[in-house]
Parts: sequence; structure tokens; C-alpha cells
Amino acid sequence: MRFSAAISADSIQAEPGASAPASVEVTNHGPEAERFEVFVEGVAAEWTAIPMPTFAVEPNETHSERFFFKPPRASESLAGTYPFIVKVRSLETGEAKEMQGVLEVKPFHHLNIEVSPKMAVIRGGQKKTSVQVVLMNLGNSEHSVQLYASDQNDALAFELEEDQVTLAPGQERTIWATVSGRQRPLLAASRLHPCSISIRSTAHPAIGAAAQLQVEQRALVSPGSGVLAMASVALAAGWFALLPKQPEITSFSVSPEVVETGQPVTISWTTEHAGGLELILDDGETQKRNRSGSITWVPKRAGDFQITAAAIYEDRRSDDRKELVQVNEPVKAPAPVIELFDIQPRDLKVGQTMQISYRVSPSVTSATLSPVGLRLDTNADGVQLIAKVAGTAEYKILAYNRDGVMTEQSILITAEDASLATIQSFNVFPTRIPVGSTGTVTVSWRLRDARRAELLIGEESIEIDTVTGRYEIPIAVDTMIELVAYDENGKTVSDVIEVVVTDLLTTRGPAGSEGPADTPPAG
Repeated sequence: MRFSAAISADSIQAEPGASAPASVEVTNHGPEAERFEVFVEGVAAEWTAIPMPTFAVEPNETHSERFFFKPPRASESLAGTYPFIVKVRSLETGEAKEMQGVLEVKPFHHLNIEVSPKMAVIRGGQKKTSVQVVLMNLGNSEHSVQLYASDQNDALAFELEEDQVTLAPGQERTIWATVSGRQRPLLAASRLHPCSISIRSTAHPAIGAAAQLQVEQRALVSPGSGVLAMASVALAAGWFALLPKQPEITSFSVSPEVVETGQPVTISWTTEHAGGLELILDDGETQKRNRSGSITWVPKRAGDFQITAAAIYEDRRSDDRKELVQVNEPVKAPAPVIELFDIQPRDLKVGQTMQISYRVSPSVTSATLSPVGLRLDTNADGVQLIAKVAGTAEYKILAYNRDGVMTEQSILITAEDASLATIQSFNVFPTRIPVGSTGTVTVSWRLRDARRAELLIGEESIEIDTVTGRYEIPIAVDTMIELVAYDENGKTVSDVIEVVVTDLLTTRGPAGSEGPADTPPAG
């Protein structure tokens, strides 16, 4: 075992919207310094942050590397436990360690209630009225809520479509509440009753929300006007029926009143006694519109524009209604800047990992890494990719600001389709055996990133250690000794040394040179 690793805690608690730190300790038991990479699997990538995903550890030393969990404060970050795996892999030998842990996302609670309309009317000829109640669970845990409705004067009765509702995280439910008067006066002044509709969690009584509304209760006839109204209704009805009705704009609104060019403006209106609406926009052209409705107008130039409207019916016309809209030129965004872009290494093998480092200015709203089409986090400073295709490829960062202005930088990367395994040293001592005797030779080797290795001695194959080792072989005749190393994809790298039987004894040195037989190979 060349190294060991352990995480600081098997269970980590995280509050949505806040960082929960953890760390992994790596001890290098080997004789040489090694580089390691650490990554987390099992939870969403945007929930984790590893400031230094690769680091070096000296021989017989322990290095602690911090990483963080930060689930966003949103209903999508469901409360509960999430198993995860922290992996540590040696970049020198390929040896890897896995550690399991559990991330516990704590619940947060946010209930909301809205009532529409906020002013309801029970008219004299009506028994009741209805309001729409919208229930929202903006937290990350499920709630069963109880609904309550009341009025301050205790003059109303409420009937809820449902009095208990279960809301999943992020869920919105709409129910109807029917409001009726406990009494129905025929002759009385109208009364205004302040009311409240509220919800409260059945599991957590301290969590709730409330919405206010007002209910106006009207009698069939108001005092003082009842007798006069009844006497004049018949006369007024006949007279009023014969009068031509003047067209009228009952509502006219323009929103928003201050915009930038290219932003939409909504124009809404309602009319009475009208057959349509005349609308004059910035170009001076008169448009014919329906009696009620809305349109979207997009100004194409800056300035102050007066929107004019009039209700019309045959030859009758209402007074003009006018609204002013201020249109400003949009403020241009600062130019996007790629402050740093580097890839290491730039010459590598297919299957090797390359570190892409970058930094963009605050004016950059989106960035993409080509040709892989990877969308980059503008607040981060690097990603890691694995070279998958042999040959020379141009990697390019395309950075955009909010106006769509783009800048780019590119770097050429060359990937060789070769084995990831490397023979760092291969020696045979001696490489010459005296004639007429059976000698023993010592084979030594040192490999890197090998998953399997073997010695081929004539027709015989011997499995050997994938890092380093020594092996003794009896030799009586000329023999070819071949070292073959396999990487994780099965690709091979090999070296061959021949041992010959001769009167002149020499040996092959560490670099393949020959010298006297009594000179052993270095290392």
C-alpha cells in the first residue's frame, strides 16, 4: 500500500445556502513524492467545490485537503441524506482509494399564502362570494398544513374547498374559499369586514403564513335611498333607456413607464358603451382596437412618447386618455475579457487528464469551452478533462457579455494514442553467461501507471509487480527477455534485452549500454 486516505467525518450536515466544510487526509507511504487528485461522486456537481483538486504529498507525510458542500437555498435542495463517495487517485501509479460518507441536507421552512381578490363583495342580491386562495411551499421539506379563516366582526361564515392540504417542496396549490354573511339584511348600510385566511404546519405549529382580505357586505337597499329609489326607478329606467350612452374608457394603463429601447411596454384598457378603441402610438398612426384588451409595444428609438387612446361608438367619441412613456438608450455592458487561459500538459496521451485553468472578468455572463461544448462556471477558475481523441486539437474559450459581445482565446493540444503505462527502467544483470554453464540473471524494473505487467522469457510468461521489483532467472542458452506493461485500456509498452552465452562476459547497464560483467546496473 503506497498511500492511505480518510475523510474528516462520515456524516456532514449542510444548511441550504451555506457552505459545509470537510476534508480528506492523504498519507504517502511510498519512498518518493507523489501527486494525487481528489473528487466527489454521488451528489450534484454544483453542490460541491474542491479548491485544489490535485496536490502533492512528500514521502511519509500526511496532507489534508479541504472540500465543501453547498446545496442552494431552493426547494429543489430536498431535505434528507445523500450518500457520496470521495475518491483519491495517485497520478503517479494510478492507485485509488474510495471513502463513503453521507451528506445530510437540513430542512428550511417557508410557507406563503395569497388571496385574490383582496376586496370581495357580497351584494344584496347574493348569498355568498368566492375568493381564490393560493398556497405555496417555498421550503425544501414536505408540510401538511391546516387552513383557518375568520373575520374580526364574526359576521361571516367561511367554507373552504379543503381544510387540510399536503404541500411538497416547491409545490403550489390553489383552492377556493366561499364567504357568506350570517345575516342577509334587506335595508342597511354596507359594512366592511376585515378577514384573515391563514395556514399552519401540523407538524411544526410555529411555521405558518397568513393573508388579509376585506369583504364588503351590502344590503339590498340602503337607508334613506330605499323609498326614493323605488319611486324613481320606473321613471329613470324609461328615460335612461332612451338616452344615447357616451363611450367611456373605464381603465387605461401603460406599464412600465420607463424602459430602454427594445424592451416591451404593455398597454391595457377597458371601455363602456363603446364599439372599439382608437390608439395612437409613437409613429402617429391611429390603430383600431377592440373595446377591451391589451397589446405589447416595443419602442425602437429613445425619447418621450405620448400614448393616446379614445373610446368610440359610431359618431360618438370619449375624451382622450394620455400616458407618457420615457424610452432611454440601453447602457452598453463592459467588454468581456479572458484574463487567464492555460492548459497543462499540452502534449499528453489519450486517456490522460489535462488541467484547464481560466479566469474571466466580471463583465462575462457566459463562457463555453470548445470543441467539447462545455459551459464554464464564470466564478470558478478551472476544470479537468480527459484527452479522448488522438491528434492535435484546438481548445478555445468563447466568452460573452450580456449584450452578446464575444471574445475568444485558443490553445493547441496534442494527444498521442499510446499506452499510458511507462517503463522507467528495465535492467538485466548479467547479459552474458559463460559457455557450458547455467547462470542466473537478475531482472529489475520500475513501471508507472501500469495495470498489469509480465516478463516473456522464451515461451514462458511471468506476471510481475506493476510498480517495481526484481526477479532471478536461470539461463543456459541464448534467451530474449521481454518486459511488457499494460495500461488500464489494455495498450502495451515493451522493452527487450537479450542474454547470450559467450566467452566474453559483459552486461547491459541501466541505459542499455554494455560494460564488464562484474559491473552491476545502477539501482
